[in-house]
Amino acid sequence: MGSHPLSRLPAPSMRLIGTPIPGKLLEFAVRGRELVVYIAEDFEGRDVLLAKLGKHKAGKVCVYIRRLAIIDLKILEKLIARSVADTKSRYPQPNENDT
Repeated sequence: MGSHPLSRLPAPSMRLIGTPIPGKLLEFAVRGRELVVYIAEDFEGRDVLLAKLGKHKAGKVCVYIRRLAIIDLKILEKLIARSVADTKSRYPQPNENDT
């Protein structure tokens, strides 16, 4: 993978309505001129991180970003990592040894 901080993130994985899809933890989309990142609806520190992110719009599970140059990519990385961790804790995947 590349050297960009977002290139180290896990593969896409959340439905548009915020319901996790097994094996997927995050989803990105492009809507018109905006990048949309779908994150977990409610996790500790979400609002604080969104406040530090920079210019964006946020919905229940959507974060709309017009240009990556006007946001703090390190904050975006933390936001995504915490969302993924929260989703994993709420919806644990079965261990291969459990089957």
